[in-house]
Amino acid sequence: MVLGLQFLGLRPEFHGTGPGRLFRSTKDVPRVVVYFPPQSLGERSFKEDTTTTADSVPATPINYRSAGLSRLVFDFRSGITEIPYTVEALLNWKDGSLKPRLDDRAISPSTTLEPHYAVRGIVSARLAHGMFMPVAPQESAGSDQYPPFLDSTAIEAPYRLLLSPDQYGYWDTAVSTAMEASPRAVLWHARLKTSALAASVPDVRAIWSVDNTPGVSPDPFGENASLTAEDRDLLVTNSALKAVDANRLMLTSLGAWLNLDGDWSQLSDDLVTLEKWLHRSTLGRDQFVQVVKRGYLFPFGHKAVLIEITERKFGQNPPGRVGAWLRKRKFLVAKEYERNYGTDQSGHSVFPSQGREIPFTSVRLLTRITPLLDQPFETIPVSTSTAEEAAFWPRVGNADYLFNLSATDKAGNMVEFSAPLVFVRNDVSKSAADVAAVIANQADPANPEGRRRYPFGGQKVVFADPQGGTDEALEATGISFTAFFRQKNSGETWARPFYPEMTTAEVVVPAMRQFANVGTANAISFFSDYLANGFAGTNSQGQVFARFENSVPITYGGGNGTDKVGGIVSPGMLAGGLSRAHGIVGITEGATSVDDQLANFGAGTFNPADFFGGTSAKILGGIDLFSILTGIGNFAGGGELQIPRWVSSVAADGTLSRSFTWKTDKLKAAAGAFASGDARALEITCTVQVGAAGADTKATLLARLADFTITLADVIAIRFNEFSMTMEAGRKPEVNVDIGKVGFCGALAFVSEIEDKLHLDRFVDPPSIDVSAEGLSIGYGIQIPSIQVGAFALQNLALSAAATLPFTGDPFRARFALSERQDPFLISVSLFTGGGFLAVGVGLDGVELLEVSLEFGGSFSLDIGVASGGVYVMAGVYIKYTAAAASLTGYVRAGGAVEVLGLITVSVEFYLGLTYEAPPVNKAWGEASMTVEVEVLFFSADVTLTVRREFAGDAADPTLGDTFSQGEWDDYCAAFAA
Repeated sequence: MVLGLQFLGLRPEFHGTGPGRLFRSTKDVPRVVVYFPPQSLGERSFKEDTTTTADSVPATPINYRSAGLSRLVFDFRSGITEIPYTVEALLNWKDGSLKPRLDDRAISPSTTLEPHYAVRGIVSARLAHGMFMPVAPQESAGSDQYPPFLDSTAIEAPYRLLLSPDQYGYWDTAVSTAMEASPRAVLWHARLKTSALAASVPDVRAIWSVDNTPGVSPDPFGENASLTAEDRDLLVTNSALKAVDANRLMLTSLGAWLNLDGDWSQLSDDLVTLEKWLHRSTLGRDQFVQVVKRGYLFPFGHKAVLIEITERKFGQNPPGRVGAWLRKRKFLVAKEYERNYGTDQSGHSVFPSQGREIPFTSVRLLTRITPLLDQPFETIPVSTSTAEEAAFWPRVGNADYLFNLSATDKAGNMVEFSAPLVFVRNDVSKSAADVAAVIANQADPANPEGRRRYPFGGQKVVFADPQGGTDEALEATGISFTAFFRQKNSGETWARPFYPEMTTAEVVVPAMRQFANVGTANAISFFSDYLANGFAGTNSQGQVFARFENSVPITYGGGNGTDKVGGIVSPGMLAGGLSRAHGIVGITEGATSVDDQLANFGAGTFNPADFFGGTSAKILGGIDLFSILTGIGNFAGGGELQIPRWVSSVAADGTLSRSFTWKTDKLKAAAGAFASGDARALEITCTVQVGAAGADTKATLLARLADFTITLADVIAIRFNEFSMTMEAGRKPEVNVDIGKVGFCGALAFVSEIEDKLHLDRFVDPPSIDVSAEGLSIGYGIQIPSIQVGAFALQNLALSAAATLPFTGDPFRARFALSERQDPFLISVSLFTGGGFLAVGVGLDGVELLEVSLEFGGSFSLDIGVASGGVYVMAGVYIKYTAAAASLTGYVRAGGAVEVLGLITVSVEFYLGLTYEAPPVNKAWGEASMTVEVEVLFFSADVTLTVRREFAGDAADPTLGDTFSQGEWDDYCAAFAA
């Protein structure tokens, strides 16, 4: 037994040989202070995780620190004025004359026992040897943040934490004469017990952490101590709310025996962060310490606890030398498996936008417990606490630990994913600044989406409340989440510090892949009006729920091919948003902000210039689609059929149908080359059906444009009663081209005389139709029989007409011809003859080709017996016009031949032509040639003489200087100089 005794307010008296006595002093309150040697040792612990083994410890010995002196303070009980000065009387703390004097913070609420003494004293400082000495008189002033007074009980066990029993506890001391009867005896000890008025287990409270005492240096073991400085602070805080069960608390001269159990799990998050503490020590040395701290897993907010266990374990270092080291292991345990984001557990609505901030109604945590976590932690700096577990990224094996989660989307579909989560301690999560620090840390500047983007592997997710009975899921390859801080409102007894929100999602839109071959994922975010109003208010008609982070150009069929929509329309557009009711929403960048355009659409305004103006949206390949459509101010009700819709549905047998539908009569009466009549209509329906097992794919298509006129290059006007096309997989396309009239106008008005001869109604039945992967061609031709009346002959006259609608996105084209260049018509009257052809090719992009050739002249023959022959003289004009150039040629051809006795033949041909090419060529030239051929029996020879002269040119023609090099010019000049 080693004890120190200090008497305050007592006067000793000794008489004779008997024991002395201690009497009250008349001036001071009588008090006995019993000092114990250090009751606890501080010792460094060593990490235990997946990277360590049982022998991953340094060689012994291990440094340790001794706690300070502990003290028990006693007052005289009421009515006692003196006590014997004996061991039995001074150590009888159960039913003797001494009553424990306790710190105010150790007292449990009571109305049945006598009031405890008012605690008044002086603040004391802890000296190196563990004594608490007075430094300045001061009263507590109601604050709990002060060291225990010199004249109150304070037990430093465990290391650097001061405990005190409450007023129901008493000390049972091992006072026995057994030591005199045997060489062995029980180690003297003082065991804490409790009175019958209290629970069966004594209570103690942590009243002070030595770390906070002025002048005391920090704990040298830091995070490697069994209890860290912050653990001790939390225990002092918790003890003010609920005492710790002392299953065993024995004080000895060699150190304390501790079996402490602190359980605050029934207290709310508003009150405590540390919810459980177990401490086992023998003779002042820790054997097992467990600390459980509350927190949340960021960003989804599941409750979890960080469990830190420090346990003494055997190991060998060096090998063969067995020692027992303190090993600390840490891991996380889920305390809440599922978060429901409709309301919290108290029925409160927790999201400013009623849960529209995330695509999930609930998220379930499938990971119940983590493996041992890497130490030290990857801590996120926060202001509330400097402890490494305040906010950190759990890592295992030098990599972020991926928690397994499942989520239920807005349609009730379940998806699974894995994600790194942040553990945010309960007290830290209450700080808006600290939550902001976690959010900022989540987005690494070098890789902003690295830790907040979670892969979903193309799983289908419904991001907004579905309309019901339809497949409105998007294929998510990744979704990025963060969280927002929610300040608890006044009067709320519940608290959720933060709630998840989606920042972006990378998705594949099935309609875009099906109809536009856009199979790559694009980032979307929730549209601001959707967050604010959902599908009500200003967003009730368009029902836009998402916007693309970067607009996505789409051309239906890929490469602007129009075969996906019947060859009539190529609705290329910039996808700017997604609508629950209508699918893809087009935008035009630069005109107004994307959000404003989406907001207008959400409010029911359909502006074709916004919707289709982003890329090349064409009708018949050459007319801007938005230029022929009129806007719609309110497409609610039946009007919503007037705008494009992408609709998905699932039949009872599981067949999935995706459709692009558009039926509108909102066409302008006149818009450039396009004009429409009273019966105007545009209809497009594309449907792809996929069987329940993913097979039996079936695609159908209907495209129809009615009552419209197309003017080609301002020279030919074609009025269509109907242009329609129906396609179904595995069947020949059905084409109906009903042309009412073709009229020549503008520069070709002079050939309008043949207009009545073309009979273009024959396009309907029976035209020649050729449908290929490149496009649709229709046409017909009329061959007029030769006519011979006397000296008049007309031969080889033909009329033809053709129309081509390419599926490559090129413009609609038409061609009309009177005979052909390689097969001109011929006409002769007596000795005069001639011929020619006319061909016109035009499209929506202008004149493709115009060729006109007319030739006239005369010929006659001569036969005088010995010799025979003939001569001819012809004159003509040839006109050629294309979009790139135009030329005009006038020419004269003359020639003749004479044959003598069938042995000698002489022929002569003369050609003289004058050609002018219009700008940009801007040239005129003349060309003449003469060819003479002589045949004698089997011998023949010919000679051709040609001469060409240019009359004009432009800057592109070569100059004199272009014909010389610099060296040649220098030699030329030098010759004259000589």
